[in-house]
Amino acid sequence: MIANYPFKSQAAGEDMFRVDVAGLRRKFANRSKNFLIYELYQNAVDEDVTRVTINLEPIPGGERCRLIVEDDSPEGFKDLTHSYTLYADSSKLHNPEQRGIWNLGEKLVLAFCTEATIASTKGTVSFRDGRRFNSSDHRVRGTRFEGELIMSQAEYLNACDGMRSLLPPQEVSVRFNGEELLAPPFVHEFTTTLPTTIGDDSGAIRRTRRKTAVRLYDCGERSEGWIYEMGIPVVLSGTRWHCDVQQRVPLNMQRDNVTPAYLQELRVAVFNESHHLLEKEDVTQDWARAATNDHRCAPEATTTSLDLRFGENRVSYDVNDREANKKAMAEGYNVVAGGSMSKQEWENARQAEAIKPAGQVTPTHHQEENPSQQMEPLEWTPAMHLVEQYVHRIGPELVQHDLNVRIVCKPTWPVAATYGEGGTLTFNLGTLGHRFFNDRSWEGLQRINELLIHEFAHEYAHDHFTTQFHDSMGLIGARLAKLALVSPELFADMVIEAKSVRTFWPGHPARCE
Repeated sequence: MIANYPFKSQAAGEDMFRVDVAGLRRKFANRSKNFLIYELYQNAVDEDVTRVTINLEPIPGGERCRLIVEDDSPEGFKDLTHSYTLYADSSKLHNPEQRGIWNLGEKLVLAFCTEATIASTKGTVSFRDGRRFNSSDHRVRGTRFEGELIMSQAEYLNACDGMRSLLPPQEVSVRFNGEELLAPPFVHEFTTTLPTTIGDDSGAIRRTRRKTAVRLYDCGERSEGWIYEMGIPVVLSGTRWHCDVQQRVPLNMQRDNVTPAYLQELRVAVFNESHHLLEKEDVTQDWARAATNDHRCAPEATTTSLDLRFGENRVSYDVNDREANKKAMAEGYNVVAGGSMSKQEWENARQAEAIKPAGQVTPTHHQEENPSQQMEPLEWTPAMHLVEQYVHRIGPELVQHDLNVRIVCKPTWPVAATYGEGGTLTFNLGTLGHRFFNDRSWEGLQRINELLIHEFAHEYAHDHFTTQFHDSMGLIGARLAKLALVSPELFADMVIEAKSVRTFWPGHPARCE
């Protein structure tokens, strides 16, 4: 059906190459027949056309269908010999905004036809019985392809579905079997830089990168998105939307696949540009995880992903402050374990400053005080000395040994007090403020006792979120109640008749006001 390649090895010799049409057909036998119609469709819409009509109907009595594709291009088929010449330089070679580059499409279509005719402005060529026939008959404008395509009933139904999945250009009227094919409104459009192919001055095909628009469409009944090349579906992308790339997609020669690197780059671009449209279930899908696991994932996209996966109140598990993890959970934070994300996802989260360790958000570990922040007893107010004396009176009865008392001034330290090794109780004036020491009302004494019960419970348990710690607070509270009943004089000077006293001694040398 397809003529021998017209290249002679010797002047008197036979053709250098021949084409086994049946063999060519077998090479593509496992592909959906949709691609054959797509090849003719793309050749039409790549021209200066306003109308393309496609008709496909079964032929009674066999597994064949009649296919007619017609357009209204003023120029028609640029070079009619390309319909039967393999690997001639395509007129699309230098324009990445036209579909296809291998100049193979018509030959594949003809390989699956028992007979066909191509009529255009340059003439007519017919194919039947394995031979080619040229004629000077021509059209005034446009090209018409008509052929009998080898196609089963199941393939016919699949081809009809495939045609309805096209996204035709708005400026071209495309009708299939009398039905107007219209692209739905796109959900989102953005510009990005992607690989493509283009011919150089010598005709060689090379890879390059250029900016292009990408349009996202709802998948509709399809559960997974596809990569489209200027309105023609190519291969599954697995994304939330169909991704219509508005330039030539670097495909294999069969035009049914892209490289893993291209697929990944497109997924990252889609995720970066559409993260604001995603929902919670989207970010756990394979394509989204592949994007967030890429160093090119944008910081704002990483933040959105973490918001949807773990909530806005989230912290990372802190191995240096394990108690902080429990405190974070108690305060409603989602503590994200290390295994919840890959190494690259954690790195992206760190660079985006999208998640902090629990120890920074809900700290509980007792930091070492800077000596310059520790107040000397000479700097203490009388109220501070009074609280110190009170601790020394009741503290040994509560923890069963002697105590040391310190006061530091650390306004940036959220800890009110600490109790550590050697029985040292440290008050943080920067957090407690002067009122804690000055308030001589019953409420003031209650606040002091609440703090002491909590801190002295650390004599027996460090972790706030254990049963042992809560039992220890009960023990200290019971000892304090017993002490108040047995030795009430220990509490006498802590409360005065006035509700409270908040005098700040003028000229006092304390550094923290």
